[in-house]
Amino acid sequence: MSLQGQLQNWGIFADGEVVDIPTIRGKFLNSKDRFRHFEDFNLIAGGTLAKPWTVTSQTGTVTGGVFVTGASTVSHGEYKVALATTTEAEMLRFDWYDHLALNISKKPIFECRVKISPDQAGSDKFLKTDEYIWIGLQGVFATDPATAATNVGFRLKGLNTTGDFKIYLESDDASVDNDNVDSGAVWVADTYMVLKIDLSDLSNVIFSKDGLALKPQVFNMSSVTANIALQPMVVIVKPSIANQNHAVTLDYVDINSER
Repeated sequence: MSLQGQLQNWGIFADGEVVDIPTIRGKFLNSKDRFRHFEDFNLIAGGTLAKPWTVTSQTGTVTGGVFVTGASTVSHGEYKVALATTTEAEMLRFDWYDHLALNISKKPIFECRVKISPDQAGSDKFLKTDEYIWIGLQGVFATDPATAATNVGFRLKGLNTTGDFKIYLESDDASVDNDNVDSGAVWVADTYMVLKIDLSDLSNVIFSKDGLALKPQVFNMSSVTANIALQPMVVIVKPSIANQNHAVTLDYVDINSER
């Protein structure tokens, strides 16, 4: 990393102490002014997930035994949630279980490093029609995140025979609803990517993948009710079909906002 890039991400104080300082659209931030939730999932195998993070089988018989924490071969920590191989409709949610602690008026920024492992037990290795994975922020849980009154996130959806590896963008401020907007970017199975949603300007919400802004259109959420509270959310869905035990593995989740 260049010196300029390093200085954009780190503050070096006169006494020599180095302190991590998040940045917001190129501006320095500090802990005094910014709330930050950083989860690195740095647990040993079988460790207990820290609250408010919760895995819930919303539909079907997916249980806590399906996901793995802090695999012993991963020194930096990962957290993996997955569907089951059972032939049944399933919906798994990984979120703060409606603990709504992120004020949208405080200009939150959501970022995660994530990889998708489709159909782990089968041979298709892609999402099929009526299957999807959603990653982002929303209010109280809705059976489809796009139907939540306030939501903003990435949707990865399926297509029979070949799959659909496009990344779609969604936002809803209870006035303007944008669903399934093709970002022009794609995801690759079993490969990490960094997804980011910057709500520091609600009139121009910025999505990005691996540091590249995705701008197929303007995402304006400025009509949202002030101080609406949100939570981070991962949702995995499949219809009644064998295998298709799709998994989402998170390396970290980093959320910061004004205090």
